[in-house]
Amino acid sequence: MAGYKQLLTFRKEDLFFNEEETRTILKFIFTPTDYGIIDSLNINNHVKGFAQGLLIEAIDASYAIGFVEAIFRSTSNPTKGAMQILKTFGRKAEKH
Repeated sequence: MAGYKQLLTFRKEDLFFNEEETRTILKFIFTPTDYGIIDSLNINNHVKGFAQGLLIEAIDASYAIGFVEAIFRSTSNPTKGAMQILKTFGRKAEKH
């Protein structure tokens, strides 16, 4: 039985994404039925940190089981927003 995973927490200066990018990350992770809630969220630093932590966990989990490439290859037309966010995150996280 798997245990709970604790998301990383971030200081304000370690948050990489703006409001629009944060919403895109949440929509990338959650299902379309949650999009209305995501659109109505007040995007503060707590929500930005949550989204950034989720993205890191998603990337780690996907990488660990070798599905990152498969996810993008299996999508005939990946959204530019999600791809751009992943590229931006990769560049900014490189120094850490």
